[in-house]
Amino acid sequence: GMASNQSYPFKGSNQNCKYSQAQKIVKVGRCARVPGGVYLKLISAVIQQPVSVAVSSEKFMLYERGIFDGDCNHDLDRGMLLVGYGADEEHEFWILKNSLGVSWGEKGYMRLKRT
Repeated sequence: GMASNQSYPFKGSNQNCKYSQAQKIVKVGRCARVPGGVYLKLISAVIQQPVSVAVSSEKFMLYERGIFDGDCNHDLDRGMLLVGYGADEEHEFWILKNSLGVSWGEKGYMRLKRT
């Protein structure tokens, strides 16, 4: 299961996990692998539940707001949670949640341009 940010906040250190079953607010029912680059399957998966994704965080670290459309490399070094998708007048985007807390990006989230 997963705990809330309030009951199990990110502390910014490499300490041991202190998860407790009593903190669980969400039960993980099943897992499935979504092949990379297959956007319709990824949309189908995120409609059902958040999806764990691997990203290259080098360019993401300076993200503050807006739709990120910078270059990304293939050196995957960070896990994020894909929680949704959307669109504005110009772009379609993914909505990602970072584990760094609300001081990063758009209150802990970022929008990544879908290509």
